[in-house]
Amino acid sequence: RSQRWKGINNIGMSLSIANAPDGGLFVVDRSNDRILKVKDSMVEVLGEGLWELRRPLHACATPQGAVYALDDDGTRVQRLEGATVKLVAGGGGRGSGGPGAAWSNDPRSYALDDVGDLRL
Repeated sequence: RSQRWKGINNIGMSLSIANAPDGGLFVVDRSNDRILKVKDSMVEVLGEGLWELRRPLHACATPQGAVYALDDDGTRVQRLEGATVKLVAGGGGRGSGGPGAAWSNDPRSYALDDVGDLRL
């Protein structure tokens, strides 16, 4: 759902801002456990009701528009594409393995390479 931007007071602690492929910005709102997309004075909460973010740290997007979110308390990376969420790495809590068993106990960042592959 999109709504008119009502100012910076709507955002808690933000640790990361990233470019969206359509010229907007992703703002990671860590305090409110969400990622916002801001474009043309409109704000959209990404994946609202689709994924559970716990203290997100970082977000980025592929050129095709899939959004990756790094979640600190869940120690996981999730991918949101349309209305589908997929666990990419981590997910079992600190040091517990899960689908991304090689995942770090204390993730901080990741990046997409030139072809859109995730590099942890």
